[in-house]
Amino acid sequence: MTILSLLAKLAMVLAWGVLIVGSLAAIFIKLFERQMPVRYAIILGWRSFFLSTFFGFVLYTLAEPFKPSDGADTAMTILWLVSSAVVMTWQSQKYGIAKRGWIGLGAKVMFATTAFACLSTIVTLIVLYPSA
Repeated sequence: MTILSLLAKLAMVLAWGVLIVGSLAAIFIKLFERQMPVRYAIILGWRSFFLSTFFGFVLYTLAEPFKPSDGADTAMTILWLVSSAVVMTWQSQKYGIAKRGWIGLGAKVMFATTAFACLSTIVTLIVLYPSA
């Protein structure tokens, strides 16, 4: 795999991870923390997903020659979600959002984003395959 193809792949992964999922996370950040301005919610969502997606891409690219199993792919997805939640909670404390209770803002947003993704997949399958 050439350097140029790796950079193109990284650009596509970051575009999906940061722009789409980060924007969805920004909506949930604003729902959970109403006093946070919208621009800070967008910055927080994009920044947390940029960092975790970039490091996840690097780890996945380094592990690709070893042909990881499906379990490793699931573990990488869970690691991506957890690292996004940790970065989001850590960054939100810089904006004055205190962690209340057992879970921070990042975990709340990750749970909501994952639930939204699951529900949208189910609705899409029901719409596309109504008789199945």
